Amino acid sequence: MGLLKHVVLPFYATLNLFLLYKCLIAEDINFVLEGWDRDIEAKPITTLEMHLLHVSGGTFGIFLINNVAAIIVENSHYRMMAVSLQVLFFMVDWYSYIRLGSPVPPVIIANVVVGIVGLVVHSKEPGIFTKDKGSEKGKTN
Repeated sequence: MGLLKHVVLPFYATLNLFLLYKCLIAEDINFVLEGWDRDIEAKPITTLEMHLLHVSGGTFGIFLINNVAAIIVENSHYRMMAVSLQVLFFMVDWYSYIRLGSPVPPVIIANVVVGIVGLVVHSKEPGIFTKDKGSEKGKTN
């Protein structure tokens, strides 16, 4: 069992599906932030904000396709790169909150931590959760 394939990538795929939905059908900012412990004054979204939400939704759609492909394709390096891209995206989001002087939502921190833990465990494989499929091939008696 690989942690990236069976836990981290499905987690990110589900998250990306949710964020894709949130960003592409948004009508006001409160809808986007609903359930994220963020409460701001209700006001309509400007054309630029709507455009940026749609672009973000497209980004989450791309991440979703990449994560599903990484789950299906038997390539551990591809899985590592897919998770690394997600971690990088959420780290940039984290940085943006810091630069804006806003508190970083716990969900952003959790996404970065999940990805980093998955990558650390992945770097120790085979051995923690999996056996090397090719370990028996090179043995001679």
